[in-house]
Amino acid sequence: MSRDQDEAAIRRAATMYAIGADRNDKSLWAQVLTADCIIEGPGFRTEGREANLANLDYLHASYLRTQHRIHNQLYVIDGDHASGETYCTADHLRVSNGRTEIVSWAVRYQDELVRDGQNWCFRSRRLIVDWEEVRPVARAWDETGLAEVGTVVEDDRVSIAQTVYKYASAIDTRDWDLHRSIFADEVEMDFESWNEVPCHRIRADELKENVRIFFAGLDATQHSMSNPIVKVDGDRARCVVYMQAEHFLNDRQPSRRYVIGGYYTDDLVRVGADWKLTSVKLTVLWTEGDLSFMADAAERGLSRLKAA
Repeated sequence: MSRDQDEAAIRRAATMYAIGADRNDKSLWAQVLTADCIIEGPGFRTEGREANLANLDYLHASYLRTQHRIHNQLYVIDGDHASGETYCTADHLRVSNGRTEIVSWAVRYQDELVRDGQNWCFRSRRLIVDWEEVRPVARAWDETGLAEVGTVVEDDRVSIAQTVYKYASAIDTRDWDLHRSIFADEVEMDFESWNEVPCHRIRADELKENVRIFFAGLDATQHSMSNPIVKVDGDRARCVVYMQAEHFLNDRQPSRRYVIGGYYTDDLVRVGADWKLTSVKLTVLWTEGDLSFMADAAERGLSRLKAA
């Protein structure tokens, strides 16, 4: 295997570990842990694959749900052995003293891996928590949709940030009614730093249809947003928020992946009790991966929708 293939396989192992943790999927963990794997962190050390698989039950008994997101990775590969570090954000949803809240960890995994055919497996993972943040949650997804789970926070800045976050959630869950609900009837879109299309105004209904077709041409996406800075001026507001958008097409093994990093500058207006987006500007700071499959996503999406 080439170094690029090894690095992709190592990232896949870390992704399977994260998804296995979030879904309580022991079969995923069993594929990426060696029989003698050691996992340790603050206050715990577990030896052996079977003992570590059992820890998944403890994780899911402790939290309503979790979400692990993989970020930076740097590994040294020496033959059939690899060592290095993976950055991760791990969110844990729980109820504490009658309040639903998220416990968010900034995590670094210090890893040792061994090659297993075309795959890599963890021999050891040392979990380092650089910091912890605890914040309240007003709503969470259940089988019926977005449900109230706590006291709604009325701060305009929170409501504005939630509107911006719904933009990401609507795209990644392909919830186009949610997508339409967060926009004013007409919106200014500026993605010139990404697609070289000049800033323009478009009706929100037309925007929804364009976005629906484009993302039908991709097999998975994840838009992560962080560090919102909100300024409110009466019934108008501006929110600047960091973003990282991952895009996948599963036409090859491993899947093709393209990532955009940067920030959104969003303008909003108050409409009754809600905030609506009137302007969205994307500023791209960096990209990574295979750009080629993004160019024909709309064409592929239109074909898929017609065939459905």
